[in-house]
Amino acid sequence: MNSEVYRKNITNTFKFKFFGFLHLPSVWFWGIRVTEFSKGASEVVIRHNYFNKNPFGSIYFSALMGAAELSTGILIQQYVVERNDCSMLVVNSHAEFMKKAIGKITFHCTQGNEVFETLINMTEGDKSTIILHSIGTDEDGDTIMKAEFTWSLKKRKK
Repeated sequence: MNSEVYRKNITNTFKFKFFGFLHLPSVWFWGIRVTEFSKGASEVVIRHNYFNKNPFGSIYFSALMGAAELSTGILIQQYVVERNDCSMLVVNSHAEFMKKAIGKITFHCTQGNEVFETLINMTEGDKSTIILHSIGTDEDGDTIMKAEFTWSLKKRKK
């Protein structure tokens, strides 16, 4: 599969729901959606609903972290599925919460070009890490949270 087909599949609502149900049940359950996706950036949305709420009237932090992680992970995955020569794993995460998450929260990650440069420069057997940032904003444009994920990448031997 090439990266263009991967991006089309991820942004297709039906295909993403089916994929989520089979492979990422928490993403499916929480109602997370990929709304924009290119080689350089991604946009992921989660809406406050019955399945992702906490007792305090906002979105549960783990659902927010899942949406933030997805916004970074798909930028790596688009190249991994095309080349099929690299593995990926989150080895560290950090989040800062600024405001209660109510309504529609949109996560943006704009580091796709950095991901591409990192992967293209890796040789067989190489290991690398990359830190990707995701910013979550509400419908008013206020920052709800900032998340940072350290991804470990390993180029497989052929």
